[in-house]
Amino acid sequence: MKRLIHITFLLTAYLSFAQGDISEIEYYFDTDPGIGNGTSIDIDPDAEVLNQNFSIPTTGLSAGNHKLFVRAVKDDGSTSYYYSQSFSVKAANATFNTANIDGFEYYVDTDPGIGNGTQLSVASMETIDQSFNIPTAALSSGSHKLFIRAKNNDGTYGAYDNVAFSINYSPAVFNNYDIT
Repeated sequence: MKRLIHITFLLTAYLSFAQGDISEIEYYFDTDPGIGNGTSIDIDPDAEVLNQNFSIPTTGLSAGNHKLFVRAVKDDGSTSYYYSQSFSVKAANATFNTANIDGFEYYVDTDPGIGNGTQLSVASMETIDQSFNIPTAALSSGSHKLFIRAKNNDGTYGAYDNVAFSINYSPAVFNNYDIT
């Protein structure tokens, strides 16, 4: 039997849509079931600022890495961008590893599989506060996502984290002007 894990998060939604108010907050795990088909969270639709804590049960999720998605739905049916958070569910009989972090891997846009990303070495420690230079010369102009996940000293990888970024390789244009 799996250990029940609850994810609690603070969701602050500002009702700044041009027309209509937020009528619903919905969440889903891993795969988008379609707008309006997620699990609804009760909210006060008359609140000018939504600032509530929610406990989201993970009962029924298999052991392993998952992703939680949350979005707001307006009265007219349109939705906000989703917020997402990666997390892991451990089996009930799992032991929690206190091993040190001894490396990271990263990849851009497409997951090559756990252990197949570009490796980053660090001194084995319980916590790491370090900057890394990630080369971008081989990437095309446009929007990308950088993903990174930590590996502990027994070879187990954690869930990934990601950040979106944009590259613009357009060269600067300088016009020649005759100055007299």
